[in-house]
Order: sequence, then structure tokens, then C-alpha cells
Amino acid sequence: MSLAKKAYNFLRRIKRKYCKPRVMRRLVSEGKAPPRSRILSENGTALPAVYRISASQGLDGTMQDLERLFRERFSKKIAHRKILVKFNLNTANSYPASVCPQMLRSLVEILLNLDAREVTVGDCCNVRLLPTRKQVKKAGLEQALAGRARIVCFDETPWMTVMVPGRYLTHITVPRPALDAECIIALANLKTHRQAVYTGALKLAVGFMHPLERFPLHREYLQEKVAEINLALQPDLFVMDGRTAMITGGPDHGLTAPGNTLLVGENPVAVDAEAYRLLYSLKKKNNCLEEFTENPFDLLQLSHALEMGIGGSPWNGCRILDW
Repeated sequence: MSLAKKAYNFLRRIKRKYCKPRVMRRLVSEGKAPPRSRILSENGTALPAVYRISASQGLDGTMQDLERLFRERFSKKIAHRKILVKFNLNTANSYPASVCPQMLRSLVEILLNLDAREVTVGDCCNVRLLPTRKQVKKAGLEQALAGRARIVCFDETPWMTVMVPGRYLTHITVPRPALDAECIIALANLKTHRQAVYTGALKLAVGFMHPLERFPLHREYLQEKVAEINLALQPDLFVMDGRTAMITGGPDHGLTAPGNTLLVGENPVAVDAEAYRLLYSLKKKNNCLEEFTENPFDLLQLSHALEMGIGGSPWNGCRILDW
């Protein structure tokens, strides 16, 4: 290797180490804010519903079914509101490691068809890959969403501190645009996770957390803390993209298998419980159960979420409705 090349590589390492985005050099919070209030359309006394859509007919047919579901069950959440779609961009790796650009574009088009006043999409990527804007470009999201929705990278926005009554977390710093959103729709991917076992509706909330707070998040009690983030900021509706599932490794790479399913619901615990069952069946079919058990509530994320009251109390299960 030439001397010039060695010098170039040395300077690149220095830049990566010391020239992180401003959001990584210091934690900036504009003040305190209360937890975000959700828009609930379901009867509070009924068992939470999870709508199951077959995705075996391809993306176009699947999205037609999703639009019909939204129109018939959730139009009041969407019409005439400013919508934030929280997607999954842990890395720029292709779906299902991160969001499917075509799926995200189709979801935005559905929301616009249902008279959403404005649609914004946003996330904050893995800390080691900041800035998020770079991953957005690598993933092809700018091209997919051109003229349809504005992309907000949370590491470019102001932050607010929300106090929470958690067992392991007392406060969480979250992006102000998320707290200000009139309606948040979470678009999650169905995946295993090397540290948290499973990642879905509840864990998608990590993307709302300030990057500097993610270091202690992962040191201990990760699954419990994942649940507690949802005490600060919880979306109004969850769409689990299980057309393809990551059944080992995760969240950035691993073995995949066809799941051929979308799951939709207002309750993240209910959506995650059904998504976990689907993932369990795929792992069992492919002889890679690892830490998975048949009972979703053996997963600490879900059991602790119930303890914190996130899934509703008392928990009596959920209704699975084929759409």
C-alpha cells in the first residue's frame, strides 16, 4: 500500500471517530414535554383487533386490501390529518433488513388517497451509520418518495425530553416532530434480533430515541427498556410488513423466509404477539427456533409491556381478523 493511501485511510478513521454529526457530539433538548396522546378508534372495552392480510397476491393486490382496510376501519385517523409514517431504517441494507421502498411509497399513496392533509416519513438510523440522510439516499428512499412525501431524519430535528414512569427508564429524549404529529403510523418489519431476540412494533420505537441514549439502552435490560420507550411516544396505528421475514440473525442481516402476511392494529402488544407467532412458525418450519418458544409472552418485551400497561389492563388476548 502506498504512503498516500495509508495517509488517506488514517484521515478517514480520524474523521469517522471525531467528526460525527452534531447530534452525536452533544445531547440537545429544547425542554420537557408530556408523553404523546394517541388517537384511539377501537372500543376500549373490546379485545384489541389485529387484521391479517394475505400478501400472496403480490404487492399491488396486498396494498389494495390494505387501502380497503384503512378506508373501512381507520379513515377517521387519517383524513384531514398531518401523518407521520415511522419506518425502519436501521441500516440501508435491503428489505427486510430495512424498509421496502416500494412498500413505503405505496403506503404513502394510500394515505394521500384517503385525504391525509400531509404525509411525512421519518426515522433515525443505527448510531454507527449516522447521519440518517446518507442511509436514506443509499436505500433509494428519496427516489421512491419523490413528489409524494417529505423525509424527516430525526437526527436533523430538535429534541424534547419526556419523563416516563418506567422501571428502568425515567426519561427519554425524542424528536419534536414526532411529538407534534397529529397521527403516527408505524411501518415495521418482521425480524429476529441478535440482542433483543425479536424486533417489531414495540422495538420500532428505538428509532424515536436520541442516539446518545441508545448506548446505555443496549448495555442491560434491553428488552424491558424497549417496552418502556413506548411510554413516551406510541404510534396510533401499526402495520407489520411480514411479506418476507428475517428468521435468524437480525436486525441488519440474516436468513429470510416468505411470511406472505401483513398485520395491522392499534395495539402494539397485540400486533407483536401475532407477529411473534408467525415468526415462531417460520423458524420452526426452517429448524432454527433458537430462543423462541411457542408462547409470545415468554418474550420479555411483551411481558414487560403488559406490566407497564402498554397493551391494556387486564390483558385478555386479542381478536385476529382475516381481511
